[in-house]
Amino acid sequence: MADQQQEPGTAPGGAVGVLSPLVGGFYYGALLQGIADAAGDRGVVALQTLEAGNTHAEYVEPPAYDLDIAAEHVVGYVSVVNAVSAAQLDSIVAAGRPLVLVSTAEEVPGRPRVVPDNATGVREAVEHLLAHGHTRIGFVGNLVQSDMRARYDAYLDTLGAAGLVPGEELFFEAPDNLLAGGRAAAATMLERGLPSTAVVCATDLNAFGVLDVLAEADVPVPGRQAVVGFDDMDEAASRTPSLASVSLQFDLLGARATGLLLAQVRGERPTGTHPVPTRFVRRESCGCDQVVVRGPEAGGRDARQVLLDELFQVAGGYAAVRPVAERAARAADTAARALLAGGELEVEQLRAAFEEVYRAAPDAERAGELAFALRRHVTRLATVLVPGGAVAPEVADRVDDLLLRLLRVLSRDGRRRHYDELTHLAGLLHSQYAISVDLLQSDRVDPRSLSWLRSTGARSGCFAAWAGARLRVDGVYDETGESGVDRQALLGGEFSARQFPPADLLAAARRQGDVAFVIPVSTGSTGAGAGRRWGLLATVGPVEAQVATGRETANQWAALLAVALEHERMVADLRRQREDLASAVLRERQLAEGLRSSEERYALASAAANDGLWDWDLSAGAIYLSPRWADLVGVPAGALSTGPHEWLGRVHPDDLPALQAALDDTVEGRVPALEAQHRLHTGAGGWRWMLSRALRVVSPSGEVRLVGSLTDVHARRTLEEQLRHEASFDALTGLPNRALFLRRLTAAVERAAEGGTGGAVLFIDLDGFKAVNDTLGHAAGDELLVEVARRMEEVLRGGDTAARLGGDEFAVLLDGTAGRPEAERAAQRLQDAIGRPVQLGATSVTVSASIGVAAPLDGSSAVEAVLRCADEAMYAAKAAGKATYRCAA
Repeated sequence: MADQQQEPGTAPGGAVGVLSPLVGGFYYGALLQGIADAAGDRGVVALQTLEAGNTHAEYVEPPAYDLDIAAEHVVGYVSVVNAVSAAQLDSIVAAGRPLVLVSTAEEVPGRPRVVPDNATGVREAVEHLLAHGHTRIGFVGNLVQSDMRARYDAYLDTLGAAGLVPGEELFFEAPDNLLAGGRAAAATMLERGLPSTAVVCATDLNAFGVLDVLAEADVPVPGRQAVVGFDDMDEAASRTPSLASVSLQFDLLGARATGLLLAQVRGERPTGTHPVPTRFVRRESCGCDQVVVRGPEAGGRDARQVLLDELFQVAGGYAAVRPVAERAARAADTAARALLAGGELEVEQLRAAFEEVYRAAPDAERAGELAFALRRHVTRLATVLVPGGAVAPEVADRVDDLLLRLLRVLSRDGRRRHYDELTHLAGLLHSQYAISVDLLQSDRVDPRSLSWLRSTGARSGCFAAWAGARLRVDGVYDETGESGVDRQALLGGEFSARQFPPADLLAAARRQGDVAFVIPVSTGSTGAGAGRRWGLLATVGPVEAQVATGRETANQWAALLAVALEHERMVADLRRQREDLASAVLRERQLAEGLRSSEERYALASAAANDGLWDWDLSAGAIYLSPRWADLVGVPAGALSTGPHEWLGRVHPDDLPALQAALDDTVEGRVPALEAQHRLHTGAGGWRWMLSRALRVVSPSGEVRLVGSLTDVHARRTLEEQLRHEASFDALTGLPNRALFLRRLTAAVERAAEGGTGGAVLFIDLDGFKAVNDTLGHAAGDELLVEVARRMEEVLRGGDTAARLGGDEFAVLLDGTAGRPEAERAAQRLQDAIGRPVQLGATSVTVSASIGVAAPLDGSSAVEAVLRCADEAMYAAKAAGKATYRCAA
């Protein structure tokens, strides 16, 4: 009998804690939804262990994570993949807390582990390919994660059982489990001369990448290469060809793990590995027809049982969907008997039951499989119920009519589902845009306030900043004001990590049937300020499973919040630096005034300011340089000579004429004091900016001396030059930015108004850039923009200006261009240069340019009007088919 004593360290009424690298996307999101459904009223606290902004492809080792977070609120943990280290898992067990592992490489003694039945699914897939006659079967995958290694092992074992040993040339390593990893592996396949006739891919995303590259290379699938995936994502059935895949319901992984966790809470002691069933789904990419489900032959069994078995397979073949199949089988059997008896039947009588099956496994071929199953059942029943065993022609017509109407209804439902998904994703994009606008204006919108969450689907939220070892609540959000979250009571309150998020937030999540997400807000590997921990963002809302892994909204919100906080800090630092510089300038001016009134006070003030002192006796031609002056220059004080060349010989050649002129003006009394910045060559071999100040002192006998100081202003001068550059040039491409471009365009228009040749403006937008950015990632997109900028500068004349206006938009000012023909020739040169292929890592991409031309500048138009005309002409070029140019009217 199970021990009913509560394990130490657990909270009997607590929520289910989920430790997961990420908390959304087709894998983590679906798994999390299964956990939430199984947890019921207990609620779920989803703890993202990766820094915000990371994706599944950006880590191998388990991230460092503080297990104290939310510890007082959770009854135990479901740990997904390598969310935390083995040592941290051991500490959970040592504390006596319930723990279930999902898809981890190793077991933890005394705690259960849930994994997909990788072996069965892959074995069925490989055996199916063998049945198609394939013997050169390859494998595509990244073997870092334990599930992928298990799938590879099953592939090897199945081939071995068939007497086949695949060579090394049949393993195609993918750098990650995503689409880009599949593309890279497919490139390797082509480089090796396509040694396989079929490949098993560790994930569907890998398989999608393989299919894309093979299609681009005109390799027929499955004729030249059969392809099989693993995961059976929604997209698998809608591709051309449709992707054969091993079906795994991720929500069942989560539900099974939650059941085992709650069993531990009840005092039970489940252990060992618990596999979740998988099954192979045949489709076009393996060589099978689109509609492939075939029920078992009757073999003397009741026709209704045969129908049930067929519908069970159509619905997914998992135990959880058997009641769905049973309801559909009863409805179909009733319909078939009524049709054979000569009755009429409306499609609505079947619709509800068949829709339930369709929703259980909603892909393109399911509707057809349902219709075929009903037709076969009518045929089987006819052998028993109709004299002669044949279906009468009029009955066959009624069956066909019913099936046609049923297919229309199910297809319409499928389209509606697809439309709803697109609408949802469009809403997410709009939300992310609105959030980005808010958070990137941290000077106007306080990012800590969480007011920007109004643009999201979050019901409530809380941001707490680290204050030492505790968390201080800086922002609270409540969508309706009725969630039960006491905003005023929480703001400014402090919590330990174990107490966060606040109990009010978790209670709101349970009442609304939502999940509480807790995501670290930090900047480290994803941005400047390495290692800076800002705090924790907790939000309440639904699980997001329809987006790409790592692109779930809560993860992106926390990443944007971290960037906004980092930007706010940098702006504050720059503001303080400017204030410090202003104070320093004021202080130095005040010192200079004091120096003019007293040589002694000047020397004392210079000493207080830690400046180098010098005294030049012009009549004797000797100069005294203080030890501090020698320190600033970086030479031993004893090595200095007394001649002026000791100083002037170290001045940068470009700065020497101006300094000499300033010295002459001071000596002759044309200016009251010397104040000049110049570069000095130091003992370390480099140049540093210095500030020289001096007063002219005349003795009673008329002899003139210059008494002054030397100040190191290199850091200040470097910062000023950096700020000036950043204000006028694009940080990514190095091209002039919009502000500098408009200044140069203004000058060109003014020259045209005065009768000169003003020039022309070209407005350029890249065609196909978004596809590159979405497919290969932002780093590749940035690399592409840099290359485009370089090519533009190559083909332009020395006096022309190429500028980046933002995103993938550029503008060119052709200074002094005679007229439109010359501007058109320049546009053609730019299109030819931009249109050449660009190598981004292992991938070659091609983009083109749509160009709008405004020429010539006549001086009568405002600058913004000129740019607008060129912009409108560019859109006309895009409307004409892209990769061309149009001139403004």
